[in-house]
Amino acid sequence: MDLDAEVAVLEKKRTFLTRLGIGGMLLFLTLIVGYIYSKGGPAKVLDLPFNNMGDFLAGAFAPLAFWWLVIGYWMQSLELEHNSKALRQQAEEMRNTVEQATEQAQALRSSEALSRQSVFNQTRQRYEEDLELAAARISERITHGSLDGMWANYSSGRRYIFCEHVSRSIDVWSRNFIESEDEQRKAISNISIGYIDIFDNFMRTLFDLGAPSFWARHYNNSPYGQLREVLTEFVEGES
Repeated sequence: MDLDAEVAVLEKKRTFLTRLGIGGMLLFLTLIVGYIYSKGGPAKVLDLPFNNMGDFLAGAFAPLAFWWLVIGYWMQSLELEHNSKALRQQAEEMRNTVEQATEQAQALRSSEALSRQSVFNQTRQRYEEDLELAAARISERITHGSLDGMWANYSSGRRYIFCEHVSRSIDVWSRNFIESEDEQRKAISNISIGYIDIFDNFMRTLFDLGAPSFWARHYNNSPYGQLREVLTEFVEGES
């Protein structure tokens, strides 16, 4: 039962007790009046000495006072019962509010965690693609022939295909690099520096995103990180 219904029931009980009190009082007054007339009427009562009249009035109206005391006690009991129910209902509502706030906080934390994970995954994917494409550009410069086979492997899911190719071919193409034209050498060197910058920015971004240190170790030990070391040695040797 809600609070409004409780208040309505309480009002009905109050009204009933008030009417019961008034009805009982009128009935008692009627009995007193009948008793007075049975003893000779009001004039007979007024002729009583003051002490006797006081005893008569005290004895006549004491039950009436007790009657209203009982009615008041019942009303007070109703008030206390109503207040207790209202307090319990408020406590229940507060508990429900706290539970709802807790659930909402948990949902927000879950949503935040999912959003953070989504951003992290998208960032990884973007940087991995950038690194592999940079490695593919180096492969195009140092490979005399078609790269269709490697592109097919890349499309089928071999993410490291170009990084591995460049790392395996470093000794051969670095010797050819020395004999290459200045423009070709500059282009390969610039792409290598670009790859290194992309990888370093990737590591800084992982740190800024609060990624566990596991991921930095993972990428440093991966073909991406291994190619970064190879290209760093190569660029430093050309500077």
